[in-house]
Amino acid sequence: MVLLVAYVAAVQSSTFVRLRRWPFSSVITTGNLRTATRAAYHAVLLKEPAAEEARCFAAICFAFFAGAFLGALATYRFGNSAAWIAAALLAAALSLFALDETWVGRRRPVSMG
Repeated sequence: MVLLVAYVAAVQSSTFVRLRRWPFSSVITTGNLRTATRAAYHAVLLKEPAAEEARCFAAICFAFFAGAFLGALATYRFGNSAAWIAAALLAAALSLFALDETWVGRRRPVSMG
């Protein structure tokens, strides 16, 4: 099971790497929290155009919090089997990502030259 979790974390880390135009970590939230705080500081105190970045990274941090909270509830209810819920959600996200990449690839115009 540890090998499977490590493999899935590696696939997740290398597949989901950008949110809009900013790199982020989909495996750990420490850097995302730092980026959200920095962007909020720049947007609020320095009046720089970083509000969108602050909102996006705050949403990422909230998603980590919500996932941890729901994961704790699921673990309390289902024990170790709760890991399958996370695996199913990640598989669904990876499938949607792959479908989107395939669909976007079909939309690109063919070069005639």
